[in-house]
Amino acid sequence: MNLPSSLALPQSKLFQSRIGLVLLLVLAVLIAAGVFLLTRPVAPTKMPTVATSPAAVATPRPQSRPVATPPSIVYGPPAPDWVERAPVAPATGAPAAAAPAP
Repeated sequence: MNLPSSLALPQSKLFQSRIGLVLLLVLAVLIAAGVFLLTRPVAPTKMPTVATSPAAVATPRPQSRPVATPPSIVYGPPAPDWVERAPVAPATGAPAAAAPAP
C-alpha cells in the first residue's frame, strides 16, 4: 500500500519558484568558479635577474668636459640706477648668517 506516512516531508516548492531557480544558478556558478580557480596552474615565482635586481642601479658616467651653465635670461634693457632692487635669495644649503642684511 502506498499510504502517506506521518514522517513524510511535504514537497518543497523552492525549486519550482523563480527565486529558487536563481539561487540554484548562483550556487552552480560559485561552484564552477571555485573549481576553475583551484584547477588553473599557478604562475611561477619570479626570481630577480640582473635587470630587475635592486642592486642593478646605473651609476652616472664621468663627464669628459665640464657642464656649462646656461646663460641667464634677460627680459628687456637693464633698469635705471634709481630702481630699488630686492636682495637676491641665498642659495639653498647656505647658512642663514651668510645672507646679506637689508
